[in-house]
Amino acid sequence: MARKFVDLMLGKEFQEDVPLQMFVYPANSRAAIPDVFVKFAPVPADPARLDPKAIEAKRDTWIQRWTQIVLK
Repeated sequence: MARKFVDLMLGKEFQEDVPLQMFVYPANSRAAIPDVFVKFAPVPADPARLDPKAIEAKRDTWIQRWTQIVLK
């Protein structure tokens, strides 16, 4: 079931709905991007990136901190 859910979420139809619902570019390169999204949400030339090793090292701390803030 998990595989089917991920396949659904990565499918072209679902991904074409993502930009105007979640304000992010689709993960599926075959998904069409709405004209208004292209016009007002250009792809950054140098997007921010995090080293996967840094994420792994700090993930638990970040989750704990986020939880503390959200559950206040």
